[in-house]
Amino acid sequence: MATWILVNNIQVGTDRLIAGSLIDDAQEDATAIRNAGGLLITSSNVPVAAAAALAQAAKLRGDDPAACAAIMQAGLETSQESEVTTPVTNATALAAITAANRSNGMEAVKLDDYTPWIFSSTSAEAASDWCIVPAAGTGRWLRSDQTRGVVRTAVANAAALIALTAVNRKDGTLVVKLDDMTVWSYDLGSVLTTDTWHIEPTDGVGCWFRIDVADGRVLPSVANNAGLIALTAIQRQDGSIVVQLDTMLAWMYDLGSAEAASDWCVLPTDAVGRWLRLDQVSMKKTHLPVADAAAVSAITAPNLVAGMIVCKLDDNTLWTYSATSAEAASSTCLAAAGGVGRWLFAGARWGVPMTNRIRLLNATVKIAQADFLTIGGIVYEFRDDTPPTGGTAGRVWIYNGANAAASRVNFIDAINGVVDATRINYNGVVKPLFVAAAGVTAGDVIIQSATAAGGTPCPSATATACTDNITTVTDIWDSATCYGGVLPVAPMAEGVTVTLTAAHIAKGNVQFNFTFAPRLAYVWNRNRAQNEAWVVIGNSVSLTCAGAGSPNNQAADVVDCLAIS
Repeated sequence: MATWILVNNIQVGTDRLIAGSLIDDAQEDATAIRNAGGLLITSSNVPVAAAAALAQAAKLRGDDPAACAAIMQAGLETSQESEVTTPVTNATALAAITAANRSNGMEAVKLDDYTPWIFSSTSAEAASDWCIVPAAGTGRWLRSDQTRGVVRTAVANAAALIALTAVNRKDGTLVVKLDDMTVWSYDLGSVLTTDTWHIEPTDGVGCWFRIDVADGRVLPSVANNAGLIALTAIQRQDGSIVVQLDTMLAWMYDLGSAEAASDWCVLPTDAVGRWLRLDQVSMKKTHLPVADAAAVSAITAPNLVAGMIVCKLDDNTLWTYSATSAEAASSTCLAAAGGVGRWLFAGARWGVPMTNRIRLLNATVKIAQADFLTIGGIVYEFRDDTPPTGGTAGRVWIYNGANAAASRVNFIDAINGVVDATRINYNGVVKPLFVAAAGVTAGDVIIQSATAAGGTPCPSATATACTDNITTVTDIWDSATCYGGVLPVAPMAEGVTVTLTAAHIAKGNVQFNFTFAPRLAYVWNRNRAQNEAWVVIGNSVSLTCAGAGSPNNQAADVVDCLAIS
């Protein structure tokens, strides 16, 4: 059975009077009582219950209703003061609240950290960060905004975390360390000692574990490469990740790696395991940007990996490393350190291999012994025996085979660097950078500049001399030197539009000027078919304007010129 106090508002004239009465609810259901109107308060509220008893007695004595109301008003105010007190400055002020001014369930707010507290008259808990013992009397002030002991007030730094005493930590307690905003959890049973991810309390009981990252996997960032190298074995573990702030590169520690130091691999001070660049693990295709062409060429092994790319900052161009290329240096080809391989412009490149053709007809007759062909100073001499022997020293000896077709095949293979001692003896001669193949016309052999002997055709402007000493007069080169070769260049295109004037016509030409020397140029007249010639001169295209009538160019005609590098 519940006992309730019904506090009614009674209007008497202009005054609102308050009276109270005790009501028993056999059904323990206050609905009907609330419907009667007024404020319903349980009789366990001591100040209100006492006031109600006094008011009832006064009413029975016939006292003035205003006096009864004053008694109830005082009881209500006392009740409210006992439930919520004025906010206090700090823990000292909270502890100083006297027994007369506190009651069970009373709440308070501590203004130094805005934490809420509730008074328990029966608690005898030890003082801690979650429990404040009153200066006098029994009971305890308990922190009420969290499951006590699980989440505690943040600490300034590691020293403050270490200093937390046993009473201020519990198994599973969480705390934030403000100097780096990391989150830590206390493990009462741990015997680990202090390192990057663990902090041991002063008393050595239990251990604080860092839990905002997978344990030991993500480390605080380091300032530079030296900071990365200096991380000790206790600070790192297999799979640890760290960011290097001067380059913003991420590194992962591989305990089992013994890779050589490079731009993608850093050795710790103790040389145990390796720090590997996380964005390039097992790939190593992107080098850090470098200042200019000299810096590109200065990249040394083991930082040179076939297919890798580097950005040249002076013009923001990309270059890729070819370990096999021996292309001549040009605007789109840079030498590599040690002379092995080449750095090639990674964008589109315009260039043409140099070419020549020799006609080896000679019906069905093989090329005669001691006849020879010369390509850029390398002499290919034909011999009757297999393996070929007895030729002139310093020449490549080629078995001439049974007929002209066999002579051609063996010659092509010799150009392409094929190793077959029964047919070809290179005699230590360095193979020229050409590739050979049968031509479109029967009996023809085509040679082109290549990345290596028998390799991929590549642009070259070198006019390599080609001569022959073949018995049959029809077996001759197309040209005394290779032809058609153009060094690779980055393609460029620019357009200029000019409206012709009488001055252009009087001068006899108009010139279109560009930032590069055009390799090709196209000119067209918007007003009539272009009838006059143009020529490339340096960085300009000069268009003839001879005058006279149409279809020659006329004053006021609009003429466009497109130049291509």
